[in-house]
Amino acid sequence: MPRRPAPKRSLRATHAREIDRSVPLATLQDFIDNGGQISVGRISPIPCAAVANDEHAMHLAILRRKGESLMQLIERLDRTLADCLENETTVDEINSP
Repeated sequence: MPRRPAPKRSLRATHAREIDRSVPLATLQDFIDNGGQISVGRISPIPCAAVANDEHAMHLAILRRKGESLMQLIERLDRTLADCLENETTVDEINSP
């Protein structure tokens, strides 16, 4: 996955606190509860992708893999977003060269 440093202004400060990992999709829940948003679906001509952004930046955009269920995509979105927020990186599988 292509990674690059993410813009400094974002919801990352809210994610510095401990998130209850026993809750399913805890990172997505916390992200949305604190003003972030996710989009999942067709982004023409891409059949299915998932994007997480806040008012300052796009944190990740991932493509649904061949044979990947929607739930697997959502779980990967949660894991990848946690990694992006913890490491202050951005993952972009849609706009990569």
